[in-house]
Amino acid sequence: MKTKAQSKEMCCRVNAINKRLKTLAEVENALKVLVQRKKSITIANLSNLSGISKTWFYDEEELREIFRGRISEESIQKLFNYLKQQKIMSTWKI
Repeated sequence: MKTKAQSKEMCCRVNAINKRLKTLAEVENALKVLVQRKKSITIANLSNLSGISKTWFYDEEELREIFRGRISEESIQKLFNYLKQQKIMSTWKI
């Protein structure tokens, strides 16, 4: 049987994972909107549209690498793949 501390830790972990999944979904939705509207894809645009802070984007090392160069079709696909991969990895942590 789990102790209260173990239950609380598990609950905190699940909440953190759910928050990350929500953040990833918001970024993905913002990216889809920008692509559909044929707007420039920048951290500022993604941040404004998704409501996620720019700091979050800069803290994600892979995203920083993608945004370092010019955003191309390949970069956009990398962004979608990264978001998909992160969602899958987050669900494994439960």
